Amino acid sequence: MKVSIIISLCDNRYKMLKRSLDTWNKQTFSKSDFELIMVDDANREDLKDLCKSYKELNFQYIQIDNNKCDKPVKTFIPVLSNNVGFRMSKGEVVVVTGPETLQFEKNVEISYSMLHRKHCAYGLVFKSNLEFVNHIEQDWENLKNESFQKLLNIKGARSGCVTMPPHPPAYWYYMAVNKHSVEKIGGVDEEFAAGFCAEDDDFANRMKMLGTVPIFEHKIIGIHQDHSEVDKSSDAHKNRRSPEWRKLRERNIFLMRQNVLQNKMVANQDHIWGDPKVIISHEIFGGKK
Repeated sequence: MKVSIIISLCDNRYKMLKRSLDTWNKQTFSKSDFELIMVDDANREDLKDLCKSYKELNFQYIQIDNNKCDKPVKTFIPVLSNNVGFRMSKGEVVVVTGPETLQFEKNVEISYSMLHRKHCAYGLVFKSNLEFVNHIEQDWENLKNESFQKLLNIKGARSGCVTMPPHPPAYWYYMAVNKHSVEKIGGVDEEFAAGFCAEDDDFANRMKMLGTVPIFEHKIIGIHQDHSEVDKSSDAHKNRRSPEWRKLRERNIFLMRQNVLQNKMVANQDHIWGDPKVIISHEIFGGKK
């Protein structure tokens, strides 16, 4: 296996995930050389069944239980999901992205060809509404080779969450890294709590300390489907409005700054990152020609 792609599953993402899987199914990179690692913290059987319908793609479907973590503060789910994915990955190169991100067809091919132990590549991902998604689905063949800047000019595309300067990078939208480098820094720091924000910045900072060269690759393009409307009814969305959540967010930002000031390259070693005991089920399926 050459490339592993880690995707943390979320509620209310069935249609978005289906569109995303369609784009993974169209990759120019050989399907036998990459795997999709779907990490599920809530036993989403509908999403598992959806994944099983893509029989040519290789899947690891991993269900985790965050309550099995031996930590005083509950780890932020994407942190734990990514670490479990890193630990279970079989590829030389590991990609982290989201269930709602559509992929241009050469993304995996480019990621693998350019990655070596000194590089960490970030794709250019922008937010879009449903109008834009419908437009590109209807005219995909003509649009798939367009430049990033031209795509941003299409109605419904918004540059508000672009993973590139001058915008604050949101690294988990599309990050490709050599697995050996991840092992050296001990994965994502699981001290980051369920408060959202900063754990990806911390990971990127520690990768730089290791000596990796961050590259914002204009040929790796992703389209992040806007999920603000479907998220309004979710518990996660409601929690973000609570005073407790804001305190955890402030804690995470403080922790990231402390790690930078202390030149902390390796994540907290008081725990096993991506601890296998949080895994409650693990299935491997797909890969049929």
